[in-house]
Amino acid sequence: MSKISNNQLQALVKVITKAYPKAYADNKWDNTGLLINSALSNNSTVFTSQKQKVLLTIDLTKEVCQEAIDKKVDLILAYHPFIFPKWNAINETTQHESAIKLIQNGISVYSPHTAVDAVKNGMNDMLIDILKGDVKADVVAIEQSKASEDPVEGFGRVFQSDKEQNLSDTLDRIKKNLGINHLQIAIPSEYKKLSDFHFKSGAVCAGSGASVFNGLKSKVELILTGEMSHHDALRYKQQGTCVIVVNHSNSERAYLSRTMKCLLDSLSKEADLDVEWVVSETDIDPLQVY
Repeated sequence: MSKISNNQLQALVKVITKAYPKAYADNKWDNTGLLINSALSNNSTVFTSQKQKVLLTIDLTKEVCQEAIDKKVDLILAYHPFIFPKWNAINETTQHESAIKLIQNGISVYSPHTAVDAVKNGMNDMLIDILKGDVKADVVAIEQSKASEDPVEGFGRVFQSDKEQNLSDTLDRIKKNLGINHLQIAIPSEYKKLSDFHFKSGAVCAGSGASVFNGLKSKVELILTGEMSHHDALRYKQQGTCVIVVNHSNSERAYLSRTMKCLLDSLSKEADLDVEWVVSETDIDPLQVY
């Protein structure tokens, strides 16, 4: 049974949307917002807790669902929409079973998804900072958000620098900062060794970036994303652009502990809310390397 009232839940949602406004999401296809509301009515006589607990995750899997129940959280902030595509009926699928369990245990679900991608200090800013390292560079969004006049806010990021960077060092930096041991790389065939490849420009997109990279106004030397089709990777390689792929959610997960948890904790304190923000321990990329 839920331990928080609808007013308390809406206060949490207000904190989340201050960090990641819904107007920044790509609502042409994305399903963002409060997807499950399990809060008590405001006039309920059931005791409600003054302290709330929120679980941060990339994907709301059955393992994350059970973790949320075990940790007695009030809200799951799932980056990827838990209900996607939208459901027409409830049946025996794992996602639907998880939804029923969450409702039975009074746990609500909120998804910000592409709003996190687009905002300043969002997921793509983390990736571009990792890619360019300490090099000073001009950074802008590949596709500027219609919700902002700031050229940095929007989908994807691209940078141009006057200083050359070494690919080998960059690969090490990516693995270290994303907490991964392996990645995939498509390097143009004219380069025989990684150490031969240097770059001054690059672009990033969290998750699956091919459609966003189609909006690049000029060629870049290096691309970093979560996943890319065989044909898109081959096309960029043939054009002389190096492609780095880290798996879809591996391009996103580090953001939860690096930025999101601290940002939401700060904003909840500003709002005088007593909230514990917890990063999931069971949320992992479905694809593993052996």
